[in-house]
Amino acid sequence: VGNPTTGTCSATHTYRDDLGNTLFAVSVTVIDDEDGRGVNSEDLRVRNAVPVVETPTLSPSLTRDEGSAVTVSANFSDLGADTHQCTVDFGDGHSVEGNVSVEDVGNPTTGTCEAGHTYEDDRGIGTFTVIVTVTDDENGVGSNSEALEVINMAPEVDTPKFSTGTPVDEGTEVTVSADFSDPGRDSHNCVVDFGDEQIDGTVTETQGNPTTGTCSATHKYEDNAAAGPFTVNVMVIDDEEKTGSRSRVLVVNNVAPTVTAAGDVEISEGDILDASGSFTDPGMDTWTAAVDYGDGSAVQSLSLGSDKTFNLNHQYGDNGEFTVNVTVTDDDGGVGSDSMVVRVNNALPMVDAGPDVEIPRYPETGLGVLNTSGLFTDPGAD
Repeated sequence: VGNPTTGTCSATHTYRDDLGNTLFAVSVTVIDDEDGRGVNSEDLRVRNAVPVVETPTLSPSLTRDEGSAVTVSANFSDLGADTHQCTVDFGDGHSVEGNVSVEDVGNPTTGTCEAGHTYEDDRGIGTFTVIVTVTDDENGVGSNSEALEVINMAPEVDTPKFSTGTPVDEGTEVTVSADFSDPGRDSHNCVVDFGDEQIDGTVTETQGNPTTGTCSATHKYEDNAAAGPFTVNVMVIDDEEKTGSRSRVLVVNNVAPTVTAAGDVEISEGDILDASGSFTDPGMDTWTAAVDYGDGSAVQSLSLGSDKTFNLNHQYGDNGEFTVNVTVTDDDGGVGSDSMVVRVNNALPMVDAGPDVEIPRYPETGLGVLNTSGLFTDPGAD
């Protein structure tokens, strides 16, 4: 206080918003005790402050299975009393507008950005960078990110179905089908192991979340399994080489051979029976055969042709009616048989009385004496 009196005027103020990057005129007025006033001013430009975004939280975890949902939330703050909007880029080509919830408008303004997403595997699997971006009403932008690992999941395969049911006979063609699902938007192929052969199956599918489809394949069981039933295994493989499988037991029964002997025949005793027959078997077996000619002779083995035929050759020494029985046995003990009737007619004896002769007569009696011999044959055991 003196001549002159000197001093300082000071005050503090917080600019809660830039009001569109406005230039503010800051005016200082000093008033003395006689109400005399002195005024001076200075221009002040308040710049917008961008939002500050915290590291996003990924719920329920930083690792997710394909086809599962994830919720992303990130807190943010802004020094200004702004309004905000936000976007979330999930790193797989999908970006959405998030929901903004403001907890406090002031200095600072605080809030949360949140959005949900399902990773359907249309952009593959792996590690994705999730970016949360918050924009204020002055186009100030703040962002932060977090890594999310998406894990490929194997397809889930239902219990296989058999077109024929179970059990089936050897030689039967069986179509196996199994439904499957995959939480990812994958493509698939499949393999079916029938227990005696493995083949590629056919896949029909509808991609989505989840992807659903069916694997099917057809196979002919050429033979039954000597060691027991077959285990049929359906394997479905996705485009990331992840495999799901399901198996089921199929019983294949042995089928006995079906034998067709020759039709009934009629011959004469001493003649040779010459006939042929055949057999069928749906299984890929090996076979042995035997024949009983029905006349008391020993049972004989038969040679079988590669075309499943056989020949019957036998000489009947006497007349009668005989039943010929042919038996074919496969390597699994299955037996098939058939019979035919052979009617053997009696053959008349063939007589040779000898050559013509001339004999003298005795004078006393006028008679002659014939002394000769002859032969006969008979093909029968008469």
